[in-house]
Amino acid sequence: MAQYSGIFEASVEFGESNPKTHKLIFDLRGEGAMPTIKLEKPKDFIDSTPVLRFPKTRIDKFITLPIMVKNDG
Repeated sequence: MAQYSGIFEASVEFGESNPKTHKLIFDLRGEGAMPTIKLEKPKDFIDSTPVLRFPKTRIDKFITLPIMVKNDG
């Protein structure tokens, strides 16, 4: 049985430079006959890089956007 493992890393362009809060990093893993991890959301890409388009948000408020990953393998 084959396995896939990769690192997902996202950073905020023009965001704050605090090393504890300016990046989101986590592992992606898949297992199966032929593991294939597919990014379902977001659908927007720039130069093959997925883009989450957050609207302007007031201080002390928050916005949530989904990231959907699917293992088709």
